[in-house]
Amino acid sequence: MERRHMQELKLTLYVAGRNQRVERIVAAVHAMLSGCSADPIQLSIVDVLESPHIADEHAILVTPALVRHSPAPVLRIVGDVTDPEHVLPALGLRLQTAGTR
Repeated sequence: MERRHMQELKLTLYVAGRNQRVERIVAAVHAMLSGCSADPIQLSIVDVLESPHIADEHAILVTPALVRHSPAPVLRIVGDVTDPEHVLPALGLRLQTAGTR
């Protein structure tokens, strides 16, 4: 299902700590999103170990978790958040191809 044009996608990636594994996940999510043909995407990164109150506020129990806050409805993807074949369709996104602008 395609999202409406000109609607900003607001995402939060929740991680636990800052180690090589987490840095690879963050880099992979950035790369995946930058390869999309989409309206503006706002991605925030929250380390639940540094900000447990934010994790509690948003009921984050498992990391990594990628949460779409808008457009509604809220959507949560947990586990492998770097697999474009599963993540992008769930977010209503697709990879940009040579003929797509």
